[in-house]
Amino acid sequence: MELSKSFVDNVVYPILRRHFRRDEFLGRINEVMFFLPFDQLELLEIVRKELVFWQKQASERHDIALSWDENVLENIIQGYNMRYGARWVKHEVERRVINQVAKAHEQDQVLAGGKVHLHLDDQSRIALTCTKRTSPQTSSLFSF
Repeated sequence: MELSKSFVDNVVYPILRRHFRRDEFLGRINEVMFFLPFDQLELLEIVRKELVFWQKQASERHDIALSWDENVLENIIQGYNMRYGARWVKHEVERRVINQVAKAHEQDQVLAGGKVHLHLDDQSRIALTCTKRTSPQTSSLFSF
């Protein structure tokens, strides 16, 4: 998406002039960058990339296989706050997923060689199903 020159000249620059109150100051600015809110597809891709990052971390550092259902990504972006941009996505993944995986690991619910699968429970909350390598049994640990 691109902002039209007319929109920038007639809407954005008057706002900047009112805020800074001096054309001399605005004249020193070489370039103005505009950040537009992410659309749904962009958000899904950002969440996917963040989960893939943590998937690699879990595998390399703890020998834990992390996987997820696609509807988990959609659940995460439901509360997107455009004021915080991509940082919001990172925070939500850490808060709603990674902290819970870490908690399961600390409580020995998943060990090296184990698996953690993210899915939605009956109330559409993200839940973890953990499998220990030493035990074939699975148990749903957390919903959040």
